[in-house]
Amino acid sequence: GGPHISNDAKCKVVQDYRTALTRNLLSKWDQANIENPNSGQMHSSTTPFATTTMGMSYTNVVKMTPENTNANEIVLKKLDSVLAKVEEESNATRHSIEEFKQEMINRYDETKQQVEVLEEKVKKIEKNFDNFSVRIGGIIQNICSTLLDPQTSQGQRWKTYWQEQIKTLVEVRSSLSKSSK
Repeated sequence: GGPHISNDAKCKVVQDYRTALTRNLLSKWDQANIENPNSGQMHSSTTPFATTTMGMSYTNVVKMTPENTNANEIVLKKLDSVLAKVEEESNATRHSIEEFKQEMINRYDETKQQVEVLEEKVKKIEKNFDNFSVRIGGIIQNICSTLLDPQTSQGQRWKTYWQEQIKTLVEVRSSLSKSSK
């Protein structure tokens, strides 16, 4: 009983309310059909119901209604209220889903663009790697031919040439180690 904001069908309060409402509706409907068998339609009360039923349980509403007020009218008002809340929630959910869908589309487009940029970078790196491999291969071939036959490539000065290369290499290495400290 009492005000309750949840419309979740799994909620115990909502389940109890629905059970009581259904039981009461069926008993009122059967009584009306027994008293007036030709009434397949609902009647409206001649006495207007001035109090609000918002947030009250069905049993509390029935307790406070005058005897001559049609209970079906109260139930219909309550059902209209519930339907309005369900429709409002449905619209809010639909709007949220549309926003989520648009966000997903935007993220997909951004990701797709980023993948395209990365693919271009990979192609560029692969091309640079291929060029680098060819250059390294040429250098290795020159080094090997120089090592295998140094007199042909440097002439009589091949020993001096390699001593100068080793000296240069040592100087470069020492300057690199000093600059990194």
